Amino acid sequence: AGEVDPETVRAALVAFARRNDILVPDMSAPAASFQLIEAHHIG
Repeated sequence: AGEVDPETVRAALVAFARRNDILVPDMSAPAASFQLIEAHHIG
C-alpha cells in the first residue's frame, strides 16, 4: 500500500465528523496525539 498524506486523512476525518455531528470543537488535543503517532510511525 502507498503512503497517505496526513493532511488528506485529517480532511477526510473532519468531513466525516462534521457529517455525523461529532466534530470536537477544540482540536488541539487530538491533533497533538495524531502528530505523536506520526512521529512514532516515522521513527
